[in-house]
Amino acid sequence: MNWLGYFYTCDIPGDAEVVKFNHTIDSSKFTRLYYLLEKGVYGDVAVFQSQNPRENNILVSGSIQTSKPEILKHVSTYLDIDSVPGRAQAGISVEMTPRELDKILKRECVRTKVNIVLPRNIKKFGDIMIDSGYRGDVEVDIGQLRLDALAVLIEKGDADVKASVDGRIEIQSRTGKVKAKVQAEKSVVVTAERDVELELTTESLDLHARAVSIRSSAKTVLTQPFYGHFELSSSFWKPELRGSKRYLKVTHSDNHTMEGYFSSSWREPWYLPRIEVKGTGARLEVAN
Repeated sequence: MNWLGYFYTCDIPGDAEVVKFNHTIDSSKFTRLYYLLEKGVYGDVAVFQSQNPRENNILVSGSIQTSKPEILKHVSTYLDIDSVPGRAQAGISVEMTPRELDKILKRECVRTKVNIVLPRNIKKFGDIMIDSGYRGDVEVDIGQLRLDALAVLIEKGDADVKASVDGRIEIQSRTGKVKAKVQAEKSVVVTAERDVELELTTESLDLHARAVSIRSSAKTVLTQPFYGHFELSSSFWKPELRGSKRYLKVTHSDNHTMEGYFSSSWREPWYLPRIEVKGTGARLEVAN
C-alpha cells in the first residue's frame, strides 16, 4: 500500500488468489443490460462484440482479487434476470455494512477486470448501462451495433466510447475525462471533470447534444454538415468555432460565449437540432 499525492492507493499482492467468474445471458430474451461495480470494487470494464459469428449469447466474464484473503469471502458476483422482464442486471458487490466497508476501504481493496461481450450477429439491441460506482475506466467499442439507449456512469476513472444509439446517450465521469465517438439521433449528454472530446455523426433534426467539462476543455466535432443552433461557453479561453462561414449566423459573441446557427436557407432553424459545448475552453468543429 502507498500514498499517491493526497490519494491513498491500495496494492494487490502478487500472490493474491484470483477468482474468476462468468455469466451467460440469452440475447433473444434479454435486450436490456445493466452492469454495476458497487462501492468498494475498483477495476476496468470493457464492452465489445464477439469475434465468433456463431455466438448468440451475451458473455460477462472477469476476475477478482483482494488485498487480504479474508476480504474475498465478502465479495459476490450476481446476475438478476427475474426482477424486470427483458432486463439482465449483473454486477459485483462487497457484502458488508456501510460502516464496515468504509473502515475496510481505508486500508484494503477489491480489484476486478470485467469483459462484456455482445454477439456479433445481432444488429440491434436495447439499453446498456455501465455504472462504475467506485474507481476504474470504462471502454465501450460497439459501433457496429445499434442501441436504443446507452449510459456510462463513472465515479473515478475515464471513459472511451464508440457506439451508435437511436435514443439517449449519457456519459459521465465525475473525476476523469471522456472521449466519445458516437452516431446519435436524439440526445447526447457528455459530462466530465477533465477533458471532453466528442465526435458526433448525425443527420437528425431532433438532436440535442451537450459536451461539458467542469475543470478543463470541451470539444465537439461534427463529421457531417450541420444546420441548427449552437452555444459555446468558456470560462477561461475564448470560444472557438470552425465551420463554413457561408451558412453561419452568429447572434452573440464575446470573450466567454458564442451563440448562433447554421442554415442553408438563412432562416433561423427551430430550437432543435442543437449543440452545446461548455468548459474552461469550448471548441466546435462543423463539417459544413
